[in-house]
Amino acid sequence: MRRQYEIPTKYITIIRNKAVVIYNPPLPVPDINKSLSDYPTILFSGGGIFVKGFHLAVKVFTKILSQHNCRIYLISRYSSSYQHRFLERYASKSHGKLIALNRVLHEKLIALHKYAWAIVFPSICEEPLPYSIARSCLLGTIPVASRVGGVPRLLRKHMQRSCLDLVMLKTS
Repeated sequence: MRRQYEIPTKYITIIRNKAVVIYNPPLPVPDINKSLSDYPTILFSGGGIFVKGFHLAVKVFTKILSQHNCRIYLISRYSSSYQHRFLERYASKSHGKLIALNRVLHEKLIALHKYAWAIVFPSICEEPLPYSIARSCLLGTIPVASRVGGVPRLLRKHMQRSCLDLVMLKTS
């Protein structure tokens, strides 16, 4: 969020002493009793939106699905009906390995994390504090993310612990 404060105050100096950063409160993250399945599961909740890195996710998922036996959930929470139809057509070519979901409730998204190994966050725009990354860290789902905005700072603090928790969970 600090970066979003710095951008306008750099160019509009009159607001520098008047601007305040107000953080959005995150939605509650319950204890989900993480239980990784033997079948690798990956989440992508950016929908068909270009700035959320959808075009990058499609490239990566096509390669992953051709070489590995796993399940990928494409969640189009922000997409139009046209984009969701595209996601469904893309999923239909994957023989059940790719599942397109349209606008899931927060509770359903949290439930998907219970068995998920990783969440993919290939955003190409600067996001100050992506809740999906923070949520995945708190739920024990490894975030695979691009180095934009607040992502590197957030992961530097939390990723090491999440990976250790995940390894311990898988071996116990």
